[in-house]
Amino acid sequence: MDKKLFILTKNEMEVMELLWSKGRALSRSEIIELSTERSWKKALFIFY
Repeated sequence: MDKKLFILTKNEMEVMELLWSKGRALSRSEIIELSTERSWKKALFIFY
């Protein structure tokens, strides 16, 4: 089976780094709350 390489956008990578740092699943609200240095909009997370 062929492996596919996925390239994350800068925003996607920042969300993933936050998830990895917490070591658990986070809700959209938690991600927004924990990202005080970012101005995430809820629409960013529609597809996640």
